[in-house]
Amino acid sequence: MTAARLCLVLLVPAFLPSFLNFASAQNLSGVPVKIQITPVQDSDGRRIKVDLLDPSNRPAPAKKDFNVEIATRAHDGTTGKSVIAIKQGEMSATTELPLERATGIVEVTATSAQLADGGAVVKVSPAGQHASPAPTSPAVATAAPSSTPSHIELAVATPAGAAPPALPLRGLAGVHTEHIAEALRRHAGEIERMQPGRAVGSAAGSRAPASIGGAAPPPLPSPTAAGPIATSTGPSSVPAASGNPVVQFDYYPKTRKLRADGIDFATVWAVAPDSYAATIDFQICFRSDVGPLTPEPSTIAKGGAPIGEARLVSRIPGAIKVWYIWSLPPTQRPDSPLTIEFTYPVWQPKLVPQQNNISLFDSVEVGVELADKDGNSLPADTDRPVYVSIGSGAGELSPTEVKLAPNESRKMIRFTPTGPGKIHLVASSPTLTETGGDIVVKTPWDLLGLGALGSLLGALLAYWTKKGEKTWNRFIIGLITGLVLYWGALFVGGELFPKLSHAAIVNPYTAVVLPLFGGWIGTPILAWLGKKLGMAVNLLQGKPAV
Repeated sequence: MTAARLCLVLLVPAFLPSFLNFASAQNLSGVPVKIQITPVQDSDGRRIKVDLLDPSNRPAPAKKDFNVEIATRAHDGTTGKSVIAIKQGEMSATTELPLERATGIVEVTATSAQLADGGAVVKVSPAGQHASPAPTSPAVATAAPSSTPSHIELAVATPAGAAPPALPLRGLAGVHTEHIAEALRRHAGEIERMQPGRAVGSAAGSRAPASIGGAAPPPLPSPTAAGPIATSTGPSSVPAASGNPVVQFDYYPKTRKLRADGIDFATVWAVAPDSYAATIDFQICFRSDVGPLTPEPSTIAKGGAPIGEARLVSRIPGAIKVWYIWSLPPTQRPDSPLTIEFTYPVWQPKLVPQQNNISLFDSVEVGVELADKDGNSLPADTDRPVYVSIGSGAGELSPTEVKLAPNESRKMIRFTPTGPGKIHLVASSPTLTETGGDIVVKTPWDLLGLGALGSLLGALLAYWTKKGEKTWNRFIIGLITGLVLYWGALFVGGELFPKLSHAAIVNPYTAVVLPLFGGWIGTPILAWLGKKLGMAVNLLQGKPAV
């Protein structure tokens, strides 16, 4: 046990600087980094809950007070803004949306200085009135006949020479099979065009991801119990059934790029047409370059909230396209797919000092980087200004602001201490979590002791060799002048000794030899230093400077 403790005592100091080097970026588990908005039930869409989340989408308490700005935009162009406060230790707060007369679909955005933006979309009913069921559309049956089969087979067009496959449709109780069959017949040609040379419903139509940013729609989902495939309406060349509405869909948050960490998600939303929302479960299926969204399909329950949502995540930075594939009941295809940007999972700035323990006579370069939720360094995802300040301790930073360009990994700043102790540096960047790092500044008693020794040796040499200086006061004068010369070499060395580097000046031998000269020369060294520093000697005597 004694030997183990001895090894621990010897090894800890060796690894301590390495540990401190990583202390400048923290693991952000349990630290709020982004905002999530959810509508409050039974509030006519007029109240929302604002949650603080860590990078893993878990609720996280505020480390300090946050002010969150809520901005709304209705589809008629009406906008509003308000501010909600989340106090230290709280994880959420509820507030009224800043709405005046706006009703219908309203997009909501939440922003705060050191948090990633959050978003939501809500359906706002007239004040004091819950949304009433929409009238039944004559094109959609409200109930399936009792003879509705659980399995239908429909021939779909295929390439010339190929046998037309049968398309099974399962799990459709409650939906008019005649309605589905009509939609499939009408759009069979489009299905073939989306899947050239591929039989609908075959193994080739699996969920294999396509390349990011591809121009072609992704593979259609295979038939499942969740619903059929390919009731989508096609391009404008395919006539749409009279009365079928165009599905409205988009995503949030749109005010920021999403992090490609497999966790940060974009929410793709769709609004059930008014003629469907209260009469039947509405299903809609989206597909992306990187595969299906979650859930697939998205279901809007009959009589419930008229907005369906599906989440998209990615582990690869880049632009991802999201296509509308099909819906039940059928709707017309939107004009174009969505394009959602994913980028490096940057969540915090990071400070990396070249040394964590420095002397009061030294300065140190500090690397300014960006990092993920675990503190691992990453290139900049976009133009990122980073501001560095001194949270506690004494010193100077130059510069105090750097800007990392996209894909840039590091910028350097310099810290010069002006007092001993622990220096806490703070790094902040808009929409990123504030982090910091510590540098320990020590008083160099060893160099001061060597300087005092050299000064006294110089005074002793003057006592032995110079006439008229054989007094004990000469040792006090030599101690002062030797240390003053060494101070000048340390802090204005370029003016006094242009051929001596800072590393040479803090060398232990220089710490003895240089003060020795100051101690031997005596008081004339003060006048020489005064001239070198641009100060007149008579200023030291209380007279106006020349």
